[in-house]
Amino acid sequence: MNIIQTSGRTPSINQESGGDEELFPCSDPCSPAMCSIESRCTTFREWPNHILASRRELAEAGFLYLREGDKVKCFYCNGALHRWNLNEDPWIEHAKWFPNCEHVLRHKGITFVEDVVAQFRNAARPAHARQRRVPVEHLPELPRSHHHVIFHIKYAYVIQRTRTDCSLS
Repeated sequence: MNIIQTSGRTPSINQESGGDEELFPCSDPCSPAMCSIESRCTTFREWPNHILASRRELAEAGFLYLREGDKVKCFYCNGALHRWNLNEDPWIEHAKWFPNCEHVLRHKGITFVEDVVAQFRNAARPAHARQRRVPVEHLPELPRSHHHVIFHIKYAYVIQRTRTDCSLS
């Protein structure tokens, strides 16, 4: 698996307590027209079919097909991947290379992402040009139950919110 350097987004920290959907609302996608699984599925019509994951699984993991070789990118974080191996899982690859993606965090959860990051601790993850590092002391106060968001995965990044809404229930 190879990554393609792209501009991307990282999760903002929601001050409300609750589940992953509240903490990671997916309200600022890089490709708003691709918010629905169905819209992403339509991009895979000419997918080269050399991996076991289905087109639907790739779309559910947030990817849309770029119609060049086996290149895909995430509708939310804009993280792009190519050179898929036969048995690679789209969710694991997405979490491995782009652990800050709010789409992955929302749908798979913080524990899943932490486990993937721990398993691939030495992965050379890309730095996104559109990220803005914010010192931890400037982040909003979180309930104690959510401190692991910052300290275990080290998501000390925030993005500015826009009015775009992408409900992925």
